[in-house]
Amino acid sequence: MTPTERPGLVLFPGMGADARMFDALRAEFPQLVVPEWPGIEDRPSMVAFAARVAQRLQAAGLVTPGMVLGGASFGGMVALEVARIVRPRAVVLIGSCRHPSAIPSSLAWLEWLCRPIPAGLLEWFKFLSRAGDHGLGPMEDSHRKLLAEMMRDTSMRFVAWSARAIFTWPGCPDPGVPVLHVHGRLDGMIRSSRVEPDVWIDQAGHIPSMTHPDSVCAVIRKACKLEP
Repeated sequence: MTPTERPGLVLFPGMGADARMFDALRAEFPQLVVPEWPGIEDRPSMVAFAARVAQRLQAAGLVTPGMVLGGASFGGMVALEVARIVRPRAVVLIGSCRHPSAIPSSLAWLEWLCRPIPAGLLEWFKFLSRAGDHGLGPMEDSHRKLLAEMMRDTSMRFVAWSARAIFTWPGCPDPGVPVLHVHGRLDGMIRSSRVEPDVWIDQAGHIPSMTHPDSVCAVIRKACKLEP
């Protein structure tokens, strides 16, 4: 595949991350775009939020023939809903799922308990973010440092909203386009026992785009070669 034949590639990050979580993929996919999220002041549902994202992609000219759409964790769930609207060549799920039932119930309870806490107070929870590292699986110190930096730069108002949007989401078993799912067997945030991915990465946790970029790139390459 020559550079001029590369289809568009749009990826969405996880709830406490940003475009930096895909930096290791850019050497192979220089056409990669990671859009900014739209506003969530009115606390939209996942489906309404995805419609807003799709509208922004269309307005920016990012919806192109044969494009590939995807995302990590929360971003993958958004990608499934956006795909219903923009009809990409394929969706790539990276450590994500098609229904919130794949997420441990303990996280659902934590989200429910945090609902009454004011957004300003939630900002202090960033200092506790590393306490949840065990659920992310094995990673190098450089990955841990980058995750902490991304969390510090993320609004906890957005994190709180996205968590609630996930657990009230009806799921999207079939967006109407092919879906390729790559997942780490050691993922403690979206349990491996509750998903059926196309590709397993044995030693990966919840952030394979950072810890195992070669395996993720292989899945994206496959998606790019599917018939649009």
